[in-house]
Amino acid sequence: MRHAMIITLAALVVVSCSNEEATSPEESSVATPSTASTFVVKDWQYRERNSWDSIPGTTTTLTMTVLANDIVHEGKSGVWVTTMTDARTGLATDTLYMCYDANNDLLILDPRRVREINSTLPDGARRLSWIRLPVTTNTTVNFSSRDTIVTTGVVDGKSVTRRVITYIAWGGGSSTNYGAGAIQSYRFDVRFFDVLYAPNGVERKSEIIEEYYAFAPSLGVLTNRDCPGYSYAGNTSNGRSFVLQNYTLK
Repeated sequence: MRHAMIITLAALVVVSCSNEEATSPEESSVATPSTASTFVVKDWQYRERNSWDSIPGTTTTLTMTVLANDIVHEGKSGVWVTTMTDARTGLATDTLYMCYDANNDLLILDPRRVREINSTLPDGARRLSWIRLPVTTNTTVNFSSRDTIVTTGVVDGKSVTRRVITYIAWGGGSSTNYGAGAIQSYRFDVRFFDVLYAPNGVERKSEIIEEYYAFAPSLGVLTNRDCPGYSYAGNTSNGRSFVLQNYTLK
């Protein structure tokens, strides 16, 4: 099982590298969105990953609004905040925090995803926080100690080592017109692996949350986000996607 896991991860690296279609953005095209800028997205849920057909009654329009920019959050400065509002209910849903690092790669923090994973970690363990999307450096994030949370415990009376691994791969770029000219977006494959190993190094159990992002540096927002359905920590989720339709910059 452990060897199968390693082969799977290696395959992800190969596939991700082979999909590169565009170079990284110039520094001058990396922007921070102004407060009150709005981005209209189509959002839906689905069950069958292969068909991507929406579940009846789940398709809706969301408005993504930039609530603030150039703030300090979770140890980072120059952060901007976006939130989604459902046009049907008027209720706010997802909130994201973003900023650029010194290399103009994107740092992104999703409070809901962070809570979901961190709630399963024991007291005193390092917590999941910002993840880096290699917008400018185009590099796959390796499985290093920096990106892996390691804990130990006892399951069914036996000692285990648990690794929560963040894997992010550059997936190339594409250009889309959202009503005001062509916008370049860059794709990223994101995996959260939660793996239990026995003392002999044999994998006992693994769970994976996977997502696909597209980010437009010239807008400073995600133009697409897709999370296939998954089961994690006893909770089951339908797949969910959103795609940018149009926008208004302030």
